[in-house]
Amino acid sequence: KATVYGIEVEVRKRLDQTISILRNFSAGANLTFVHSEMEIPESEYQIIQYYDANAERIRPMYGQSPFVVNLDFGYTNESLGSSVNLVYNRIGDRLAINSNGATPDVFEKSREMLDVIASQKLGWGVSIKMSAKNILDARKSLRYRYKTQETVYEDYSLGRTISLGVSLQPW
Repeated sequence: KATVYGIEVEVRKRLDQTISILRNFSAGANLTFVHSEMEIPESEYQIIQYYDANAERIRPMYGQSPFVVNLDFGYTNESLGSSVNLVYNRIGDRLAINSNGATPDVFEKSREMLDVIASQKLGWGVSIKMSAKNILDARKSLRYRYKTQETVYEDYSLGRTISLGVSLQPW
């Protein structure tokens, strides 16, 4: 048995509607808040309780963050064929490994990502695109908690990615 409910709010705005010198700029935000819970099956719960009498009967759903934040700021100039976007994302802690029995579940800790994507049309159907992803070099950190002790299960840098592409659209 599982229950999921939440709310999502999104706002997008061209900034020249507020300040005229910000022509070609835009900003956006998307916030999601989610509550998810899943009842632990009785047979598994009895094993968990044997090792931890205060264990809860519910756990969050696998992979479901309690919150997601997306922010973006962009510049687009159609006459020049240019665009640049800065994108920020943050997720909340989420269940990464649903363990069996008395073995504690493993959670992925909250992390932030920052990306920049730029493109430029050069003419004759040629355009270039550059992206730099995970500029903050976020870490993927998986941890589990037993009673009051939090222990690292896995922790590593996701690494930065930079790419450059050229495309041709002859017609």
